[in-house]
Amino acid sequence: MTIGTSNRFPIEEIDDNSWMIGRVVVSRSASKPDGPSWNDGKGAFFTISEARNPKPSTRPLSDSCPIVEISCGSATSKRGIFEVGHAYLTIHQNVGTPEHVTLEWLAGKDLSFQVPKVYYHGVHSDHYYLVYGAIPSGKNLLYAWPENKDHATMLSKWSGSAIAGVYGGLLVDQYLYKKITDHASVHDPENLRETCQEISLDCSELVFALNNVHPLAFTVNEEGLVGISSWRYAGFVPKDWVGTKVYSNSFFGSIDICRESWPKTDFDNWGRLIQEAFKNRGFKDVWDNYYKWSSDRVDRFGERAI
Repeated sequence: MTIGTSNRFPIEEIDDNSWMIGRVVVSRSASKPDGPSWNDGKGAFFTISEARNPKPSTRPLSDSCPIVEISCGSATSKRGIFEVGHAYLTIHQNVGTPEHVTLEWLAGKDLSFQVPKVYYHGVHSDHYYLVYGAIPSGKNLLYAWPENKDHATMLSKWSGSAIAGVYGGLLVDQYLYKKITDHASVHDPENLRETCQEISLDCSELVFALNNVHPLAFTVNEEGLVGISSWRYAGFVPKDWVGTKVYSNSFFGSIDICRESWPKTDFDNWGRLIQEAFKNRGFKDVWDNYYKWSSDRVDRFGERAI
């Protein structure tokens, strides 16, 4: 089912058990197939494949469609975020370090929290498609923070030598973009370093960060183990950027679904609570510096900075 407004990647129904989203087809079967698949929680299984060309015929979406559209409002309508059974499908521009590469890197680390299992990744029409498993459902981070208070600190203990993704891949962070650059890409590590220095961030200590803190990225299972998803923007950044980024935006891809489903009090309190939590754990921010730099960027280029 869908919630809210039109999405750039609408769910198109082929038949009772097949749906096309962008350039892929999600299919449901009663028995477990031979290839990669995931369950729907009701005894059936989902698979994903590239859509054929020409595209299959579709019909109006039925109320029984099991796919939930999370990118359900104006803030997220240009990307694709979908809940498909016990997994999530995300679609975005193919820029930066692929998320499955980051997840493979994390899988080799000794973690006290879970990271998602990847079921599928592919690039179609310059967009990156990823299906990753849902981490066992539990309390939202807003209510469960005391149970997982040390995990942001754990991530920050891993250091790097460049403002980049894992293995030196490009770090995508639109909050640090400069439109005019001497480098080949706005994502170039040296371009990002120049930006950080302009903001007066200390670049001598680069730590690994999720760099994308938002409510739906975090879950806690019944045993209290923490799961963290949404690693697209993860990479090595100045330590003070961690708290500054949280201060700048603490909703990201969750904003539309949270606005749709949360009580207003919880929605309004989230940013304050998560900022306090990071500050209490040693992640200070340089928000005033960032705000001035960002405002100057708007004045120079006549664009929104964030």
